[in-house]
Amino acid sequence: MSARIIVGLAADERAAGQIQVAAADSGELTPCSRADELVESVTRTPNVVAVITELWDVDGRPMAPAVRRLRHWRATLPVIAFCRLTPRTAREIVTMAAAGVSAIAIRDHEDLGDLLRSVIDPKLYQRRSVSSIARTAEASTAGENKYPWP
Repeated sequence: MSARIIVGLAADERAAGQIQVAAADSGELTPCSRADELVESVTRTPNVVAVITELWDVDGRPMAPAVRRLRHWRATLPVIAFCRLTPRTAREIVTMAAAGVSAIAIRDHEDLGDLLRSVIDPKLYQRRSVSSIARTAEASTAGENKYPWP
């Protein structure tokens, strides 16, 4: 079986590290820092199962045009936008959503690895989530009839 490939674009070292950690359990990471590298990696590499990209590449170019090209090339490929939430990024998040990203992960607030696993294998993730919800509900109601008051 061939390795699953995740293409990740990061404009800074910290984001690159976070993307690498998130991808570790889901596949082999192909890192890049420029929009054209990202598109080339996805279109020329077999077994790409997901893309993680920041809003701008290392040269400051917006990634929305690259996302549109990826959508044209492979409409069902999961593409995650990875960014901070600031006044500057707010408008670009909307642009990326219109370009066709599958999900948006807010840096330092969301579990990128968990989100990545959920877009790569939604059925497996859904089964795990249902199981987790059932365990949480069971634990939260365990002492429900313990107290004498209604």
